[in-house]
Amino acid sequence: MTKPIEHRRGGAPVGCLSDLPPVEAAAIVYLRLWCSGGDRQAEVWNSFATRFGGSEGARRLKAFERLMAAITDAARRPIMRHQLDCCCVGADEAVFANLVAAAASDAVEDAVLFAALLVHPKMAAPVAAAARLVGQSLSAIAANGCPAPQTSKSHRFTHTHSPTRH
Repeated sequence: MTKPIEHRRGGAPVGCLSDLPPVEAAAIVYLRLWCSGGDRQAEVWNSFATRFGGSEGARRLKAFERLMAAITDAARRPIMRHQLDCCCVGADEAVFANLVAAAASDAVEDAVLFAALLVHPKMAAPVAAAARLVGQSLSAIAANGCPAPQTSKSHRFTHTHSPTRH
């Protein structure tokens, strides 16, 4: 008997990265970069430092780190993401992108609703609040050109808290 697809639901492809507005595409790319660890996280830092300078970049990166920690620590289930080179947008990635975009544009209620799809209800408002500065930062970075990883047609995805490939 095969395993139910429920454990992968958040990884279901729902769109194409190239079709998204810049801040949403940036949110997904930076989520993927950050969750890839090591050198990829250094790319995130370099983008923040290049756009905002050392101290302001560090402050904004800290906000991004706090958001990522809050989402992974308070997740209702493992958050799924596609590989860095995947052209698809997964369901969880789309929710994250919409959370960041809504928070950046001060659509607080919408941001809280998007957050509630990813994290436990008690954490939705704090996560939405944490996403505000991140969204504003990614908007500014995207205006200067977001990193564009090479994409492939494969639809492999990963949990945010585990390097296990599915």
